[in-house]
Amino acid sequence: MHTLAIIVGLTFSAAAQGQAAAPAGHTLPASQTVVTLTNGDVLRGELVSRGETVVIEHPVLGRLTLALSDVADVRTMTAANAGKATAAAQAAAAKVPPPPAPPDPVSFWKGWNGSIALGANGASGNSESQSIRAEAGLLRETSKTKTAVGLVYSHATSDGSTSNDNARLDARNDWLPQDGAALRPFIQAAAEYDRFQDWDYRLSAAVGVGYELIKDDKTLLLPRVGLGLAREVGGTDNRLHVEGLLGVDFTYEIDERSKFFSSADSFWVLDSFPDYRLLLRAGYEVVIDPSSKLSLKLGVEDKYDSTPDGRERNDFAYFVLLNYGF
Repeated sequence: MHTLAIIVGLTFSAAAQGQAAAPAGHTLPASQTVVTLTNGDVLRGELVSRGETVVIEHPVLGRLTLALSDVADVRTMTAANAGKATAAAQAAAAKVPPPPAPPDPVSFWKGWNGSIALGANGASGNSESQSIRAEAGLLRETSKTKTAVGLVYSHATSDGSTSNDNARLDARNDWLPQDGAALRPFIQAAAEYDRFQDWDYRLSAAVGVGYELIKDDKTLLLPRVGLGLAREVGGTDNRLHVEGLLGVDFTYEIDERSKFFSSADSFWVLDSFPDYRLLLRAGYEVVIDPSSKLSLKLGVEDKYDSTPDGRERNDFAYFVLLNYGF
C-alpha cells in the first residue's frame, strides 16, 4: 500500500507539471501514456508494449509489467485525456470494495494476543535496595467484544527488609458498539494482594456502560460508569460493600510505533459514603523492534485510599519496562 501511495503521488505531480508546461489541447508525445489500474491507481510513463500484458517504463519505478486483469484503462497523455484518465481512476476506485474484516475466532479460547513485561532496579553502597515490577496481559478482540486480562506484581527490598509486596489481577469484557452506536456495556472484576495493607486480599466486581466519546483510527476517549461490590479479606472490615464506579480510558496512537495510554477509576463506597479509592495509570509505549515484538513501556501509577488505616493515602509508583508481545 505504501508503494501504491508513492506511485499515485508521483503520477499526479508529474501530470500537473505536464499540464503546466503544455497549453490546453497540445498533444504530448504519443509514447507518454496514462495507465489506470482496476483499484483506481494511475501510472504515467512510456508505453513499451501492449498485448497480453501492458509494459511501461516508469520514470521512477523503472519497467513495469502489468497483467490485463489489473488494467482498467490505457490512454495517450494529452491534456484532454489526462482529465478522462482521472475520471476513469475515480470511477474504478469507487468500484473497489473495502477489504473484508477478518473473521471472528470460532472459539473463545482462540484469537488471544499476549504480552510479558519486566523491569528492575537497585542500589548498593550506603544502602541496599532492589525492586522489580512484572506485568502480563492477554487481549482478545472480535467484531462484537473486547476482553482484556492483566496481572501486575511489584516487590521491593531496602537494606534486606521487604518494603513493598503487592499484586493485582484485572479482567474486563466490553461489548463493542454496533451499527454506529456509541454505548459500550462492560463487566469487570479484580483481585488484589498487598502485604502492607490492613487486609490480605481485596475482591471486587462491577457492571456498567461506557460511551465512546471519541473513537477513530488514532484516538479513543471512553468515559465509564458502573455499580459493583467489593470485599476485603483478612482485615478489620470484612463486610461486603456496594461501590459506585466512575472511570475513563484514553489512548492516542502517536504513530505506527508509539502510543500514549491512560486510565482513571474511582470506586465510591456507597454504604459508607464518602469513602473512596482511586486507581490512576498513565504511560507511553514505543516499539523497539517490530520483528521481535519488543517495546519499551514507561509509566506512572497511583493508588489512593481515603481511609488508609495508618498508611499514606497515596501509593505512587513509576516504572520502565521491557515488553515482549506474542
